[in-house]
This record gives sequence, C-alpha cells and structure tokens, in this order.
Amino acid sequence: GTEAGLACYEAGGWRAWGRSDGLPHPVILSLEVSPRTGDLWIGTMGGLARFSGGRIEAFTQLSRGLPNDFVNDVECDPDEDQVWAATAMGASRFDLRTGEWTIFTEQNTPMAEPWTYSVAIGRGLVYVGAWGGGVLEHAKGTGRWREYRDPDKEMEIDLLPDDGPV
Repeated sequence: GTEAGLACYEAGGWRAWGRSDGLPHPVILSLEVSPRTGDLWIGTMGGLARFSGGRIEAFTQLSRGLPNDFVNDVECDPDEDQVWAATAMGASRFDLRTGEWTIFTEQNTPMAEPWTYSVAIGRGLVYVGAWGGGVLEHAKGTGRWREYRDPDKEMEIDLLPDDGPV
C-alpha cells in the first residue's frame, strides 16, 4: 500500500492499481488479507476496498454504508464472516453474509470521541484504539464493551508514566 495506490511485486516486476482500477482513493492506510476468503481488504483515505478475483469493490460513506471514508485500519475476523474498520467516525463491522454495517461510536460504546485508529481481533475479543478512549475491548459473545483508559478519565494527552495508557 502506497500513497499512489496498491502495488504488487511478482515475476520480477511491479503491477499497480489506482483510482482507474476502482480504488476509492490512492492513499492506502492499511491492508489485511482475510484468512477465510483470501480477499485483500484495503483501507484508504477515501473509503474501504476489497480486492478479490482481480476486481476492486469500493465501500464508501455515500455508496455502501461505511460510517466514514477515512479508514485508518481494517481487520478481518478469522472466526466469522466479518470485517472491522477503524474510521474517523467510529469503528464499524461489516457482515459479509448480510452486507450490513454495525457502527460503534460514543453513542453506543465507552469511547469519548468517534475517531478510531486501530482494530485487532483474537480469542473472542475485538480491540479498538480510540481517540480519548484508550483501548476498548469488545466481547464478541456478549457484545459488551470494556475500556482501558486513563485512570482519571480525562481526555487529554498524558505524559506521566503512571497515569494509564498514554
């Protein structure tokens, strides 16, 4: 992933894909290969894309229900047909079977602001890095959220070593 699109080195040469090939934006912020399907998911500054079977399918805020087009991170669930995206307007979960998005913001999670930076999945849990919210843990089985945040719950930049996640 580059600031000028997707590039792949194979058979001694480079092949590139950009907007003309279906990418929603040339600046790529994250890449993830689905362990279930082998599809490549691409987080960009202009939406999310799936590269599958030689084709690029774009998911944007206006066309496909993505909560925001600025996708900082994308993570495929290894156990379920779901793709998670960390966007500038919350974390979102895309169900590959139904084609529906579930959006997580400060309205339905402990996060203080909807800007999310990263997603990680493992052992039945989803972790989301959120601005002013530290790290949020989502239990897939119960749907409950738990926060790991600055102990004083203030949403400022902390530089003290004993004041929780920096």
